Amino acid sequence: MKLPFTPSALLVTAFSLALSACSVQDHLRPETEKCRISTFSVTTKSTDLPYGSYDEILEMDGNQTKFEYVSNRDYSFDEEGRVIKVTGFASRSAIAETYQYLPEVFKVINWDKTETTFPRNEQGYQVRPGYVYNSEGYLIQTETSGELRKYTYVGGNLVKEELFNNSSATPKSVTVYEYDLSKPNLPDESTFTGKKSRNLPTKMTITEFPSISSRTLAFSYLFDEKGQVKRRISIFVTDSSRSPYQLDDYLYTFTCQ
Repeated sequence: MKLPFTPSALLVTAFSLALSACSVQDHLRPETEKCRISTFSVTTKSTDLPYGSYDEILEMDGNQTKFEYVSNRDYSFDEEGRVIKVTGFASRSAIAETYQYLPEVFKVINWDKTETTFPRNEQGYQVRPGYVYNSEGYLIQTETSGELRKYTYVGGNLVKEELFNNSSATPKSVTVYEYDLSKPNLPDESTFTGKKSRNLPTKMTITEFPSISSRTLAFSYLFDEKGQVKRRISIFVTDSSRSPYQLDDYLYTFTCQ
């Protein structure tokens, strides 16, 4: 559910967890409602050119813009639409985690074969110190490393995130989210930490205090012939700049009855 709001952090995680949703079936168009998602792949490219080369050139704002591969993440799902394996590729080196949903615990098996176990609450979600879920299954509060985050949902979508120092009653940043209410969200990449936002995000505006400086992360999308998102273009916009761009390309496979 948490988003690190810096351009460098955007390159890897962008919107993975910050907006969590109902079941994966809620994120599919009617043509695929009788099918369940089996795999979901996200390939990320950036104009930051982290490795000094490029894989693709696109025209952005009238300019020929170079994009370089940054990472790839492959997700596998079980019959209940829950993530059971994530394989991440950074600089094309693979690291995998697998997840087991046991009756009372959630087990993470790391790439080095070490295991971490978390209790599961009555809703089936991961129990961690400082995590609070509401009755609908949304993660509404986290408290870690001296920081408190509060999340507000309206109509099944995360609309506001407030970040506090634990000792302060005034937030040090507030993030406001906007959505295309006619489009379902992408598949849920973190099915163990509460529901994901129902609709497709279009914009998030981060305001920091006490300076009251703000910046916007804007999203645009390309769709395949089935109406599913095949590419997302993200860009940070401030009063003085539009940078960097990020591309996320998506591939899906489904199992149908």
